[in-house]
Amino acid sequence: MGAVSTGLGELPSVNLLEYTEDGVRLVCDSQRWYPQPTVVWRLRHGGEVSRQPVTTSEQNAKSFFSVKSIVEVTTHSGSDYQCLITGADAKQSVSTDFHVPDEFFPRTSKWMGGFVVIFLAVAASLVGLGLLNRWLQRHIRDLEKRPTSSEYQRLQMKQEALKKELDTLHDDLGRIRILPTAGMDRIRNAAVAVTLDPNTAHPMLQVSPDLVTVRCVKGRAITFVDRAVSEPVLSVMGKPPLRDEEGITSGRCYWVVEVGSNSEWDLGVASNDAEKRSRTTLRPEGGVWSIRCHQKVFRVNDANSKRISIHPATQEKIQMIGVYVDYDEGKVLFCDDSTGSHLHSFSDWTFKGGLLPFFNVSASGNALTICPVVHVA
Repeated sequence: MGAVSTGLGELPSVNLLEYTEDGVRLVCDSQRWYPQPTVVWRLRHGGEVSRQPVTTSEQNAKSFFSVKSIVEVTTHSGSDYQCLITGADAKQSVSTDFHVPDEFFPRTSKWMGGFVVIFLAVAASLVGLGLLNRWLQRHIRDLEKRPTSSEYQRLQMKQEALKKELDTLHDDLGRIRILPTAGMDRIRNAAVAVTLDPNTAHPMLQVSPDLVTVRCVKGRAITFVDRAVSEPVLSVMGKPPLRDEEGITSGRCYWVVEVGSNSEWDLGVASNDAEKRSRTTLRPEGGVWSIRCHQKVFRVNDANSKRISIHPATQEKIQMIGVYVDYDEGKVLFCDDSTGSHLHSFSDWTFKGGLLPFFNVSASGNALTICPVVHVA
């Protein structure tokens, strides 16, 4: 056998392996390296993980190395991780990022077992398809030594179809951000009956007599928010019950807003100080923690305007947006109340003063409606 040249291996695959008593284990694996590479786990924004990973490697008959690294992370070590694999010459490396929402970290729940089974079933499907793909590749290499035949062409087509299916499953697995049932129960248990405050509504907005629906009525001039593209600030504040005039100043609150077919809206919370400044900047630095939808594209209202990754088949069906506030923990979480899908979280903020529910509608006339929270048995 001739010498094997130095080669960059495959893009690493990162998956959730299992739950532990106080966290989860992540597994990173990659194939076809030479010589043996090194594997490092680190936080996406810098620094290595606190716990020592367990890394193993195997060398096949063709001298290529396969590496696998397992690391345990907890809720205290962060949510964004990166598996970095570096070749022996330290000049070539590949990496894969993996996001673990806070709600993925286990809490004692009779529903957690079912969630683990579903997640591991998806992972097992990926492993099975990967093994089948490797077998097909070996078989096709054998057929390449023979004259071209219809069987060879059929296997090539099957391999391409299988590769596309694998890519789709990897994309889908990366977008699975379903909150555990116990987590959604805890969120829904914080439900409050939010109503709209007509005194804070833009002159072009019409609030229903029962104070739960708001829509735009045309005919007057509108102001614009400070964004890359000018858009109208057609906002109104809400008020939760059993709170002082400052709004939410402690504890946890949750409410659900039906956006329906609305393709443009902003939802979240705003500080009283932001309300006094006419809410011209929809960013945390301006006292507004919110997400937005524009032409069915979901984004975070912050300095980066990061797009929220949502599976295309799910994106068109989102109609019930849940807003969860944990004032003492400095957290604002957004989810699809119908499916329990996590959309985005603002975390580790220090709120000053009261927070009020915030609603911004488009000039199209489509309504936003506050709905009762339904507890799923």
